[in-house]
Amino acid sequence: MHFCIGAHLARMEVTEAVRTFLARMPKFSFDMDKAVRPASSFQWSWNVLPW
Repeated sequence: MHFCIGAHLARMEVTEAVRTFLARMPKFSFDMDKAVRPASSFQWSWNVLPW
């Protein structure tokens, strides 16, 4: 099974980017009533996540 050697760095970069974004926009939120996340054993993300 393939695992990217840069996966840990990518996760760290995304984590820092999200923290910085949320620190600058504290009132940012998602409309969870309109969010769509299908039941799946291989997809862990949202298909629709409006803000």
